[in-house]
Amino acid sequence: MQDESKVTPKGKKLHVPPKVAKAQKKAAPRNKPNNEESEDEMIEEKAPGQKHKTPEDGDGTRVFYESLYQHNKESRLAEKWLMEYGCLDLEQATQAFKKYKGK
Repeated sequence: MQDESKVTPKGKKLHVPPKVAKAQKKAAPRNKPNNEESEDEMIEEKAPGQKHKTPEDGDGTRVFYESLYQHNKESRLAEKWLMEYGCLDLEQATQAFKKYKGK
């Protein structure tokens, strides 16, 4: 069997057992299958200003921003997050998009 070794950045050789070296050679980078879609392609209908997939109703982050927006309609942070994640209705999303378009 051939003795595999690797050279460190300082020029020292490290011994790598043959089984490990063989396994490292076999390991190929994993590519995502062709049938998987990217996050942007998964969004069927984008609301104005939407950048991300809409989280589920029970998602903790969504619940936080929705409750913040309910208590304080002037919260720019909540309004912008809800717009970017498609959680606002069409009319509210359009108004928010116009407001944050240049920012």
